Amino acid sequence: MGVFEGVRKACAPAVWSRGIELVRAEAVIGERADASEAVLRISTKGGMIARTVTLFLEDGAWECTCGATACEHAAAAVIALKRANESGLALPSPSGPVGTIAYRFLRVPGGLAIERGVRTGEGFHAFETTLAAMASWPWAPTGAGRSRGRSRGSS
Repeated sequence: MGVFEGVRKACAPAVWSRGIELVRAEAVIGERADASEAVLRISTKGGMIARTVTLFLEDGAWECTCGATACEHAAAAVIALKRANESGLALPSPSGPVGTIAYRFLRVPGGLAIERGVRTGEGFHAFETTLAAMASWPWAPTGAGRSRGRSRGSS
């Protein structure tokens, strides 16, 4: 059994439907793919969390960083991969730089401090507010590298 059929069979109908919704919302981006393995990231919760799904194409197996055996992330990953393969296109890619939450130590008078921010490539952009507050902003990410409303620039 292929990985698409395996995930489809393992998912409850509601979970599979949520996977379809994630693909339609353009919440899936491909990190890499070859003949034996595909790695995709699925953005959820307004783009603030991105789960990584690894599809083992030759074995018909998969794993997701959410820890569930069958989840909407795996469903979205196999659906996006199948659509890309059937259309002859590459996996969806981010429309802009992709960042990860990062921490760094700073020297301050009397010791060290920790600064939290987003790392994109070699750049680091410090947060000036909480992640929860950022998620509620009108320009907060809604999917894989997409934003709604006005843009705040590259920071």
